[in-house]
Amino acid sequence: MSKDIFDLLTPGAPSNVPQEVWEQGSRDQYESDRIAEVAARLAEIDSSQQVSLKYTSKLKQQVLLALMEKADMKNQKVCEWLDSHWADDLPYGKPFIRAYEGKEQPLLQSLIGKVRADLRRSRRP
Repeated sequence: MSKDIFDLLTPGAPSNVPQEVWEQGSRDQYESDRIAEVAARLAEIDSSQQVSLKYTSKLKQQVLLALMEKADMKNQKVCEWLDSHWADDLPYGKPFIRAYEGKEQPLLQSLIGKVRADLRRSRRP
């Protein structure tokens, strides 16, 4: 995978967007555009073995970003990454790490596992 794909996944405001604009809500749009661009570049790499990495679920999109940052990240570390990057309206009403340690653990394990499997399939030669 080319280095420029990983440049797209660098967290934080891009250098061409002023911090105050970033804080006023352009973050969601930027991350959505970033996910679309990463998916497009992955499709260019090998369109014959393409696996769709376009998720409608915001949670799956964020898990994909976490795993593309570091593919061998453990599930608990993915939850910690989500907590540090997900600012509002948490799906489980509590931080992801607490949800993972609670009764939602099987749901989160399944969701992360599906995204991880899709990502592996997309990288196969």
